[in-house]
This record gives sequence, structure tokens and C-alpha cells, in this order.
Amino acid sequence: MRKYIKNIIKFIINVIYPPKCAVCSNIIEFNIREGYLCKKCSDDIPFLKGKFCEKCGRPVEHGNLCLRCMEKSFAFDFGFSAFEYRLIKRSIARFKYKGIKKLGFYMAELMCIFLERNYPNVMNDIDIIIPVPIHSSKMKKRGFNQADIIGRFISEKYNIEYSDTVIERIKKTIPQSRLQPKEKIYNIKDAFDIKNTDIIQDKRIMIVDDIFTTGTTINECSKLLVSSGAKSVVFFTFASS
Repeated sequence: MRKYIKNIIKFIINVIYPPKCAVCSNIIEFNIREGYLCKKCSDDIPFLKGKFCEKCGRPVEHGNLCLRCMEKSFAFDFGFSAFEYRLIKRSIARFKYKGIKKLGFYMAELMCIFLERNYPNVMNDIDIIIPVPIHSSKMKKRGFNQADIIGRFISEKYNIEYSDTVIERIKKTIPQSRLQPKEKIYNIKDAFDIKNTDIIQDKRIMIVDDIFTTGTTINECSKLLVSSGAKSVVFFTFASS
């Protein structure tokens, strides 16, 4: 009943104040889709394209795995990203460091469009969505966790359970972007702890974050989840580098 009333209110608001595309400002047709982009602009989005690595989702020219995934073992089953980092790094920086939280909703919307086009059935196999946590000191400074905003949006979009209380970041780390690959491993080691194991038992989990680089952070979270009873772990990020 509550959901029905919520949908009625949303319909009335959209009739009185039609939503506009975040890119071109044209009115979005309510009966086509909910979201922040009109159909034309969503069709022009420069998503990652081509053949993807079956493990990490990066574009590959030949074979089923990228070179990194052939050389390294990961705890997650597979994952994917919507964009190449270098093309949208300014948007991510504005979202994270300038506090423009609205960009987070745009980013999550784009991620959902990417899913619909490239992995239309993957959410049918997800039981719970979990964000990569940030340290309490960073949360205090920034005021929000970018992965939390993205994760909640996707959770609501697909009506999938969401929890930001499963994994806690207990160690203050140096930003991974400043480190070399080997340094990242030691930097992130023992940085996380599992706080709520009951809700992940035998569950298929999706970890969400803004950027996938070497996979060190997401792999560390995946190892904890699998060792604590999760059935499987996949990841989904806005961009990869």
C-alpha cells in the first residue's frame, strides 16, 4: 500500500514538474522510462564497448581474459565497469571531492543503463548489494560515501536488498590512486572487517564502488565476504582504469 501511494505521488509530481534530461534539458517522457536522461542522450553515452574480460570486465581484443586476470587470482567471481576512467575522471572528482552529490545519482543511472544494454539478466542473480566502505575519518570530512549513494540507487532501481553495515573500514589508508600496484596490496591489507555476517550467509553479493583499478580493494572485500559465508561475489563500478 505504501509503495502504491509513493508511485501515485511520484506520478503527480512528474505531471506537474516534468523531469528534464541532465544533459540537454529536454523533458523526459514519463511513460518511456524513469531517470535523468532522455532517450537520445542515453543512446549517445560513450560506454565501454566491444568484447570484455570475463573476470574484470575490461575491454579485451583477443581471448576471454585480460593480461592482469591471467596473471592474478581474484576472490570475486566476475565484475564490470560502465566507463573508461580517463574519459570521466573529472566527473568522479567533482562528485567525490567537490561534494556534488547529485552527480552520484547521474552516475548510478548511467550504470543501470549500461547493465540493461550489456548484462540485462545479471541482477536476477543478486541477493544483496554492498558498497565499498570508506574510513570514518573520511566520512566525517566528506560527509558521504560515494559508493553508498551509487549502491542505494541501484538497489532501489532493481528492488534488491541493500546493506552498508556488513563491511567496515577499520584502517585509515593512503588513497590507492597515489600508490604503485605492489604498494596498494600492503596499503589495503587488513583495512576491512566484517560486522554483520548473518545477512550474507549463502547470499549472492554485488559490491559497488566508483572506480576499479588494480582490483586490490574490491578483492580484499570479496575475500572477507566469501570467507564469512557468502555464496558468490561480483562487483560493479562506474569506471575502470
